Amino acid sequence: MKPFLHLKTKILFLFGSLIIVLMLLISVTSLYQWRRLILKDRMENAESIAQSFSFSVLDALIYRENNLQISEGYLQSYILNYARKNPRIRYISISTIQGKLIAHSDIRALRHNTYPRPQSTGNGQAVSRIFKHPQLGWLVETDYPLQTGQRNWGVLQMAFDAEPIRLSIQKLVVLLTVLTLLSVAIVLGMLYFFADRLTASLSGLVTRMDRFDLQNEHEPDKEIVYSHDEIGYLNQQFEKMKSRLNSSRDKLIFAERQIYRAEKLASVGRLASGVAHEINNPLNGIKNCVYVLQQKTDKSQNDEKYLNLIDEGLTHIEVIVKKLLNFSHQSDTRLKRVDLNREIELVTTLLDYRLREKQIQLLKFLQSDLPKIQADAQLIQEVLMNLLINALDAVREEGTIRIQTESWSQQRIRLSIADNGSGISADITDKIFDPFFTTKEEGKGTGLGLSVSLGIVEAHNGEISVSSRDGFTVFEVTLPVEQGG
Repeated sequence: MKPFLHLKTKILFLFGSLIIVLMLLISVTSLYQWRRLILKDRMENAESIAQSFSFSVLDALIYRENNLQISEGYLQSYILNYARKNPRIRYISISTIQGKLIAHSDIRALRHNTYPRPQSTGNGQAVSRIFKHPQLGWLVETDYPLQTGQRNWGVLQMAFDAEPIRLSIQKLVVLLTVLTLLSVAIVLGMLYFFADRLTASLSGLVTRMDRFDLQNEHEPDKEIVYSHDEIGYLNQQFEKMKSRLNSSRDKLIFAERQIYRAEKLASVGRLASGVAHEINNPLNGIKNCVYVLQQKTDKSQNDEKYLNLIDEGLTHIEVIVKKLLNFSHQSDTRLKRVDLNREIELVTTLLDYRLREKQIQLLKFLQSDLPKIQADAQLIQEVLMNLLINALDAVREEGTIRIQTESWSQQRIRLSIADNGSGISADITDKIFDPFFTTKEEGKGTGLGLSVSLGIVEAHNGEISVSSRDGFTVFEVTLPVEQGG
């Protein structure tokens, strides 16, 4: 699913609805105003025609009342002829002020008295209206008062065909509807374009956030063009945040390496007494051999024996010192194929004197075809050293330490170091991996060994845990095997 799809939908729905409502209001208001103007124009036109026609009607009424030379059917004939000459006129009627019909363009209406009654014109003003006649359809009807001075002769009623008006209004409705739909479509299209640009900018920022990895902080981003708006400012602030995070990470890595170094030096310090004994014994033997050679006045066949003993002692010292230096050496992190069993043998050699001193039984169950791992050998040695020193400190004389390696699955191997020492109480199990937490006496531990080990294991995408079973405290480490290893 595309990022910010919902935001785009919300923008389109909210602003689109608002625009549609506004356009409808504008269209309806405009339509109403135009309709009112058209009808007003038509009714004013009808009143003007009625006013002009009323002059002739008044003349005929005045002549008839004064018995001047005018025939009886003159008024009826006049309105019939006028209605025939003007197709838009649907009917004309003349009635007294009391409502008595005098003349009508439709003889049937005159005969059967079936016609719309005129509106009251007592105030001397014309009254116009639009309505739908059952037989004649839509009409514009004007009731015009027939007055001369103070005399009210009756009402002239003229009806005009309103079908052209209806068609004009209908065309206007269609035109406004089309224009409204077209305007809405254009505005929505522009809104969609800007919403898409907005969400695309935000989506790009989210993609960069998802792709951002402190492990690969030096990978360059594609060239970014910052817009001169809030989104561009947000992108710039994200770049600044990345720089600060990278700087903090570098400082953290440096501090972490310093902690590793400090813990390693602490481990070297704890090994010092054992290494001193390992070196002291061969030195004493060498010293005795040299003393014997010095006291002799003549050389014998035993000289070769003493020289061989001296060489053997020096070789032993060289091996011990070299292993100690290799363990304490600080170098950059380098991943390579590592044989975990070999690293175990190396570390246990350094601890051999302390194991013999406390008469501790060391049991090794190392899988011979154990897959290789991709790791930093020195960091793995440090984990092994920390776990074994903790086991040595916890086990009493003639205790047991058990080391086991095995394939845990096709992708991982498992290392377990168990001891039957003092154990770990349940109330501190959750704290033992915390930095500077220790149960040892003051001066015998830094409280960083297990914390550093946890960091190293997790940096290798592994896991470390502790449990108690069958009288043993068991530390288990799982690590991924080398791909294809």
